[in-house]
Amino acid sequence: MGTEIEIEAGRLRALLWQGGSLAALAIAFRAFEIAITSGELEFGRAVFTSLSVLGLILVGECAVLFFGRFCNDRFWSRVLPALHVVAGLAIAAESRYFQVTGTRMDLEIAAYSIRNASSLGGVAAVGLDWTMFWSALLAILVVILAARLARRAGRVRPRTVLQLAFTGLGVVLFVGAVPSAQGMNRQAVGSFLGGAWADLRIRSQTDYEHPKVEAVPDGRLPNFLVVIMESTRADALGTYRESGDRSDTPYLDSLASRGVVADLAYTVVTHTSKALVGIMCGAFPRLQTEIGEGEEKGIPMACLPKVLRDAGYRSRFMQTAVGDFEHRRSVVANIGFDDWVTRDELDGSRFESLGYLGMDERALVEPALEWVRSSEKPFLLTILTSGTHHPYQVPGQPPPESIEEHPAHYAKAVEYMDNVLEDFIPKVLRDRPDTIVILVGDHGEAFDAHAEKGHNLVPYEDVTRVPLILAGPESRIGTARRLSGLRHQIDIVPTALNLSGIRWNGNIPGQDLLASEGHEYVMSSCWQTRRCLALRVGDMKYVYRYGRGGTEVYDLSSDPNEQRNISSMYPNAVLVGIEAFMLEERNGIDQYYFAADRNRGR
Repeated sequence: MGTEIEIEAGRLRALLWQGGSLAALAIAFRAFEIAITSGELEFGRAVFTSLSVLGLILVGECAVLFFGRFCNDRFWSRVLPALHVVAGLAIAAESRYFQVTGTRMDLEIAAYSIRNASSLGGVAAVGLDWTMFWSALLAILVVILAARLARRAGRVRPRTVLQLAFTGLGVVLFVGAVPSAQGMNRQAVGSFLGGAWADLRIRSQTDYEHPKVEAVPDGRLPNFLVVIMESTRADALGTYRESGDRSDTPYLDSLASRGVVADLAYTVVTHTSKALVGIMCGAFPRLQTEIGEGEEKGIPMACLPKVLRDAGYRSRFMQTAVGDFEHRRSVVANIGFDDWVTRDELDGSRFESLGYLGMDERALVEPALEWVRSSEKPFLLTILTSGTHHPYQVPGQPPPESIEEHPAHYAKAVEYMDNVLEDFIPKVLRDRPDTIVILVGDHGEAFDAHAEKGHNLVPYEDVTRVPLILAGPESRIGTARRLSGLRHQIDIVPTALNLSGIRWNGNIPGQDLLASEGHEYVMSSCWQTRRCLALRVGDMKYVYRYGRGGTEVYDLSSDPNEQRNISSMYPNAVLVGIEAFMLEERNGIDQYYFAADRNRGR
């Protein structure tokens, strides 16, 4: 009996040692994150921000202890240490993800990464800090060795196990339940309150009707060259900066000076595959993490390539990124392009691969020009760049070695993209002078202005606001000018259809850029399902995080960089009304796709 108690005590002591090592590791990484972002080491804050991870560790240790009672010593000596090594590396990976993106990893993002592992294999080479992994592994191995020694002596009272279980469960339930409860209460109240938003018209996607060609003009139809600039925020272009600021895009600035510039244009979703739908289909995509647009009948709209095909156009989509990532070929096919070219079809022997997804943009120039010259039919050519995507690598140079170098490398990537477009666009215009060029960013990019990086989960102006420029014959687009008012990616389709001279009918959410004063409001969604929405009405900006934090309010007229959250100046009832307004907008989009999928038997 005494021997059995000693064995159980030794096992529990080993479990406490190894679980404690994971807890210490989580707190250490949180402290490191705080130190590099704020320049200070705040241990109390590190512990507090680790509560959810600590709760999961405690519950996991309880589960191991329970099931371990039915296992032999082989489990405790081999399997258990291996489980702790994997858990420790997962903590290190999650911490690195936070350092790169400014947001915490969750199960949805982890599952997404696993599904796209074949395309994201190169992330490890450019985006991960292996020093953190080896440090975590070494720390865990040292503690496991100490745990083996600790198993050899001592006794532990049975109530220790209960204390461990209740502590873990209490932390997880408390930390996990509070945000969701807040979200449910706000939504429940918001559904009954329109507040100050009752006078604004909801631009519901449920009213969408396919645009259809009624008549084609007798004269020559214009060509369309749509350049979608990957991860390009508005102020990446000199034309959107303050006068006198240095510009990295002299060619695009000169093009803008002769064309039409939308000063305040916004993305639909802060993720490329989703933004493609907004740009090419004139409506919001599915507001979910999954790229359902790549599934069969995943895009129930009549997008620009299909409508133009009915008027006699040919179309092609070209990108320097890999084609299998996020079902890109299927997405492009569902949008309606006649054919497409991805990195897989480009000349890899002549042009350098960049990062884990892209390639030197110059690889597109010759194939695109050959296609333009291959027929006299009017065309829609869409180009998606990739060099400005993380890790912001420029041909002939290695990717940045540290996160601190990202902004400088991003500027170089933008400058290189400008150089390539300067080599490409004039050649298209020389061969086909009656070509309208549409330049648009898919989304922007953040560099820690709000302790957030990247783009997928960033609702601020540096990501939601994008460049949008029209250039072409004055007979088509009119004189050079800048457009005020709120504009949106969904405005590109009706603008292109009207510029073509085609007579069409239908009901789509966007507005002709050249024939309207802009929208009453514009909304953008973060990529991950129900994580954040951004709404701009006039100069006011509202950020809603689905109960994960209070709604943020910014006055962009006096605070263009969104540094002063003035939500405390608003009564709670007004904030709830704002949230209800955004949710109503989102629900209209969800209802449209639900009805479309039901009608098509999906």
